[in-house]
Amino acid sequence: MRWFRADGYDGSSDAIPFHVNTQSQDHAAHRITIAEAERYFARLVNRVYSEGVPVELERGDEVIAHLTPAVPRSRLKVGQLEGFLERLPRLGEDADAFLDDLRAIRREFPSEANPWA
Repeated sequence: MRWFRADGYDGSSDAIPFHVNTQSQDHAAHRITIAEAERYFARLVNRVYSEGVPVELERGDEVIAHLTPAVPRSRLKVGQLEGFLERLPRLGEDADAFLDDLRAIRREFPSEANPWA
């Protein structure tokens, strides 16, 4: 596993020394040691909140915790949704077959009863 200082850390007082895990399941997960998290805690929490950046907290080479935003944020604004959906790739000639497959799966695996109803 290779680690990079891809956050532009330059030692300035407002920078946080993240290491970016390029082989993470979450695209590019930011990783920081517990000691660094303690030192930069207020800035770290602010970055997680304002940029929606999840952070892995490590002790040694082991991730022991994750710091994530309480509410996922999207860069897509409501007014941009229609254009976004229009730009999505279209299903080709296999769209009808795909729909038939989905319907067959739903028939084979019916929804579970709601235990709260």
